[in-house]
Amino acid sequence: MKYDRMTFWLHVALAFAVSAQMMFGLVMDAPRPGVPIGGTGSSFFEIHRIFGPVVLVVLCAHWLWQLSGRASNGMRSLYPWAFRRAAAASTPSSGKKRLGTLSGAIQGIGLLIATLMGATGLVMFFVMTGDGGLPANLSAMREIHSMAAVFLWIYLGFHLLISLLLHI
Repeated sequence: MKYDRMTFWLHVALAFAVSAQMMFGLVMDAPRPGVPIGGTGSSFFEIHRIFGPVVLVVLCAHWLWQLSGRASNGMRSLYPWAFRRAAAASTPSSGKKRLGTLSGAIQGIGLLIATLMGATGLVMFFVMTGDGGLPANLSAMREIHSMAAVFLWIYLGFHLLISLLLHI
């Protein structure tokens, strides 16, 4: 998939930032209500917690660039199922064009998963107590965030595998 320069650099920044966050998430000790924070894993949690809003800024910049209409592969490329009529009208018979549509859709799915993780992480950033507690009405945030992490790991592995296979 060909990118304009800004999309390329946003993609690189997002790939680095999300991958770093996912790695910190693997080694951190997430606080649990009633259990005091301590140990080396808690410092990784603090890095994850502080770096999260930075990743969210990069993610928002990516979304804004896509929505601006100046990205070479705009929203129609990222979410072809949302633009079915336009995609059907312009779908050429060449396999290379279909592959471009598939790669755009893969990027779009990744953005959606990362956005879900960023949104739930941001909520937890602001409402989590020092010992990891969450208000009763937001207790599902941790589970949603953790489940999205599983999907994001699967996505990252799939994305890497497809990228390698397409460039061999």
